[in-house]
Amino acid sequence: MLDELEKNGTFTQMEIPGIDGVIFQYRLPDNRVVYYTFTNITPETTTVDQNHPLAGRELEATITLLNVTKKA
Repeated sequence: MLDELEKNGTFTQMEIPGIDGVIFQYRLPDNRVVYYTFTNITPETTTVDQNHPLAGRELEATITLLNVTKKA
């Protein structure tokens, strides 16, 4: 199965602090991106999650406001 996926796109392994598991980013030929997170890896089973690795997490961002424009 992995061979077929690699024919149609590219895999990149990712590390995100605080996220457990092995995370891969899969880029399709049309530049769409799919994420695969592999957890609970045992010889018998593996859990595969295709959600974005940060889905369901609280994110905090700092922004800098560069301009304020009055709407006409």
